Amino acid sequence: MELGTWGAEWRGVDAGAPYGRFDARSCTEKHVAACRSATGTWTLSPKRVRAADAAVACSAAGSTHSVPRTGYEAQLLRVAMEQARARTAWLAYRASGASWTPLDAR
Repeated sequence: MELGTWGAEWRGVDAGAPYGRFDARSCTEKHVAACRSATGTWTLSPKRVRAADAAVACSAAGSTHSVPRTGYEAQLLRVAMEQARARTAWLAYRASGASWTPLDAR
């Protein structure tokens, strides 16, 4: 799948799982988007969106649609999700062959 091309699955995170489990979801589903500010603060988009609209939703809130790179970042995102009572969120991943590639450049 190429950047900007939306296929059948995107990566999401489920805060209800014991440790914030990542899993694939249909890109037609609507979830909040995982957003990261320039200072490293994790927030969520104010509305549930399709995977294709997640980057725009984060940008409108002054942040970047992102994916945690470390366990610490994943925990910060999970805490933000719990505070917002969001069980799932879109992550900035895309399929690249048999693996997943982050969409955010950092």
